[in-house]
Amino acid sequence: MFQHTVYFISGLYIGIEMLSGQRLGMNAMYDEFRASGHLPDIRVQIYAEKEIIEVPGRLIYENDLYRVIQQDDRIFCYRGNYGEPEYYKDIREAGVCCQQYSLLDKGHYASELLCSSEADPQFTERYIFGCAGLPHILADFRRVILHSSFLAYKGKAILFTAPSGTGKSTQAELWRVHRPGAEIVNGDRSVLSCDGGQPYAHGIPLCGTSGITKNRSMPVRAIIVLRQGPENRIRRLGAREAFTMLFSECSVALWSREDTGTVTDLLTGIISSVPVYLYACRPDASAVDDLEAALDLAQ
Repeated sequence: MFQHTVYFISGLYIGIEMLSGQRLGMNAMYDEFRASGHLPDIRVQIYAEKEIIEVPGRLIYENDLYRVIQQDDRIFCYRGNYGEPEYYKDIREAGVCCQQYSLLDKGHYASELLCSSEADPQFTERYIFGCAGLPHILADFRRVILHSSFLAYKGKAILFTAPSGTGKSTQAELWRVHRPGAEIVNGDRSVLSCDGGQPYAHGIPLCGTSGITKNRSMPVRAIIVLRQGPENRIRRLGAREAFTMLFSECSVALWSREDTGTVTDLLTGIISSVPVYLYACRPDASAVDDLEAALDLAQ
């Protein structure tokens, strides 16, 4: 008997099936993403293995985090610590996983996860979602994960994106404090889609260290590329510059030409529909005032 849990993420029902006897460690943080009673659009089967052995085949991509092998019509994406960057310390501690994809079936996926015991405590929802290969799965359904703080304000999403440590969470928190009704949906990531020409932002059960993740979906008002600065300066980006900055903050399975093309098309459509700004700003309330004035002026 296996454990089957369905989640509703960015308009998709994603079923997680634990097939090796392990129990999925539930966290109240993800309660509003669970959707019992629904049939999944996507099935991700999780197998626990004492040892993960690389299959023979053609190596099509590798970097410090991934080795990707194609064997006939199947893709085996090994995630582990293949280099030494301190950035991947959490991956090294968690061990290796193997995400498996069929090139012929875009609703069925599998992940083999390294398991040290029959009751391995690492099989939490956070761990499973981190190992399930969501960037590739979502790209199959024309969605992409953007590294961003997702702020809901007056029924629309304002997304703050930037490299880690720039101040995304700080700016979102300033809005929450200084603008009644502003709500942080996710402190670290959002899912982008474009439905009927309208870009949407969606919550996702991955939120970095912010601890803030809610299941909301709403139209995107603007995307803000943040930089730190001694004073507040904002300018709207042209299409090419906006694409370059946004793509660098997206989670993309770079081994897949199809995924890269899908994300390119998706971002191009989003950029043509909503404004993208470069905003160098101070970490205080004046940054909220100046950004809101710029967004109101652009309407």
